[in-house]
Amino acid sequence: MLTHLRPALVMLLMFTALTGIAYPLAIAGSLQIVAPSAANGSLVVRNGAIVGSELIGQSFTSVRYFWGRLSATAPVPYNAAASGGSKFDNLNTLLAGRDLAAYDWVLVLDDDVALPPSFLDRFLAAAEDAGLVLAQPAHRRLSHAAWDVTRRAPRSTARETTFVEIGPVTAFAREAAAELLPFPADAGMGWGLDAHWAAVARERDWRIGIVDATPIGHTLRPAAATYPREEAAAAAQAFLAGRAYVRRDEVRTLAVHR
Repeated sequence: MLTHLRPALVMLLMFTALTGIAYPLAIAGSLQIVAPSAANGSLVVRNGAIVGSELIGQSFTSVRYFWGRLSATAPVPYNAAASGGSKFDNLNTLLAGRDLAAYDWVLVLDDDVALPPSFLDRFLAAAEDAGLVLAQPAHRRLSHAAWDVTRRAPRSTARETTFVEIGPVTAFAREAAAELLPFPADAGMGWGLDAHWAAVARERDWRIGIVDATPIGHTLRPAAATYPREEAAAAAQAFLAGRAYVRRDEVRTLAVHR
């Protein structure tokens, strides 16, 4: 048996190294020498920032060009942050046909977040003890956090705040889910959505906040690492136009539960 097993393992390791390591490295390395721009996605760089790709539709108006494929995204054409393929469209598909009133809580999680042990029970228990209707766990040390208020606060179990972030983990109690879900069709990448939620919570006199007892880690990549930040910001401005929202200078902690 060993006489047959050994050569089989040797061949497996040899071809794994050859086709899984050596060949991809050789192709990638040669393309970096022969055609580095194409190998890296034909990226378009302006003022040191990546603004698009030559392979993706771009907005142009010069008469020397034929008309390109039309774009229906707003507020600018070819806006990837406002495309119909956002995660919120996928979430709405999952929510379709479900009676959200049958659930005490609905949680929305990104797929690149690290949760502490026994997270769900501890997180929801702390949120309910604080009377929160919309909640998120705090960010632990070294976690990518877009808002200072979402950083873990020492000697706190939960905090009532004027703002709860769109991700990476957001929890909707039954009352909030009935009002805020499904997500708006123009949510895009979600920028601005949480600022609008905060205004809705203020109008409804909801308690919203951050659970410090169960800090999470979002360390793989920061927000907007996989899509243009400028386009997402423009989409947020378009989303908030005509909607109530909480300004950045209004984001703060209101009460601490220990």
